[in-house]
Amino acid sequence: MSRKFTIALGLCLLTWSSVRADLWLEKTEVKLGEVRSGAPLYYRVQFLNQIKNAITITNIRVSCGCLQPQLPRRTYLPGEKGSIRLVVHTLGESAGKHTWNAIFTYRTKTDVKQKTLSVSANVIKEIHVEPSSLLIQTSSQARHLIRVTDTRAKPLQIKHLHTSHQNIKARILKRETNKSGQLVSVLELKATDQLQPGRSHHVLSIISEDSTYQLLQVPMLIDKRKSTTVQATPRSLEMTMEQGVPLPSRIVLLRSESGKQVEVDRAVS
Repeated sequence: MSRKFTIALGLCLLTWSSVRADLWLEKTEVKLGEVRSGAPLYYRVQFLNQIKNAITITNIRVSCGCLQPQLPRRTYLPGEKGSIRLVVHTLGESAGKHTWNAIFTYRTKTDVKQKTLSVSANVIKEIHVEPSSLLIQTSSQARHLIRVTDTRAKPLQIKHLHTSHQNIKARILKRETNKSGQLVSVLELKATDQLQPGRSHHVLSIISEDSTYQLLQVPMLIDKRKSTTVQATPRSLEMTMEQGVPLPSRIVLLRSESGKQVEVDRAVS
């Protein structure tokens, strides 16, 4: 009898040790229940470094760009606590049940391990924003339209638009009714030529007095390329010359991005 008890106790100690010798997460599954599409979703998960060495989170891979895990830093000492802030952008998600996964890869002194954190929700879609995210690629100025459609009997009234970039301007261009009798607000975004070259992430905030949808956020990726003064079409020519046969003529169009007339100083082949 005592032998069996000893074996059972040894198994319990082994199980407890294996649990502690890892990165402990408060939750590995976050269930948000029923959520409205477009309403900002935030959730924070606590974690603890239970091993005897520092842990460095080297990579976070998500199943969908709508899930954005945020960490204040990547390295945590033994016994140190931290938290992962989960931001879910549901604006572009279809109605129904969804599960989004984030896979954390972390490195200890001797090993590389992974933890998976999943977030699930049942999305109720009453408001459609098209496009639900925006890629602004330009070398000078740019203009984009966004349509906000409310399928409810009492649609929201947009009070204010705000962008997180000072050189992206937004305004309500017009309001109209579609074929289904639903209100559509057409928003206009303009990127000025003061944008600095490079890629950066920003947000368009759509603000209303609606109790459910006080804030809708549209992610924006701005890709400002360095301006080339003159563009040639086509950019290259390939010509084959036969003996005794003159070369055929080819036309190359030169266009200035500023719209000014192009003066050719000389052509060198």
